Amino acid sequence: MALSGKQIQTRWELDKLVFSHISDDVATHNRDKEACQTHAKVRKNRMTSHRVIELRVSLPDLRFARNPYANFSIP
Repeated sequence: MALSGKQIQTRWELDKLVFSHISDDVATHNRDKEACQTHAKVRKNRMTSHRVIELRVSLPDLRFARNPYANFSIP
């Protein structure tokens, strides 16, 4: 998933970016995207000193009960 180089200013832009990169299958199955929640954490890569945004997207659908989180990293 190529998300590098994206400038994120607001939480709305972050959510929009995440949902635009979730697979069509997930997006179609979870039609109510408002029910999905994103949790963002910024960390600094010690090797390169780059900041990385780690996203955890919660998909509250029973179909994903075994693994309810999709993880994304935006370098």
